[in-house]
Amino acid sequence: MTNLSPAAQAILDAYGDFEAADTDAMAAALRAAADQVVPESTGISYTKQDIRTALLAIADELGGQ
Repeated sequence: MTNLSPAAQAILDAYGDFEAADTDAMAAALRAAADQVVPESTGISYTKQDIRTALLAIADELGGQ
């Protein structure tokens, strides 16, 4: 893939095997995480740290930590 943002490239790099990467599934997982961490139209303001903490908690859970 070319012309990816640094954030998107980091996700792909973390996966490792570019040929086997299911980028549609990766995108779906990121959308689901975003919806869980910062739902639309809640009226609640989240800090960057709140969002980071919530995303890392999801990653830890999935990683079995």
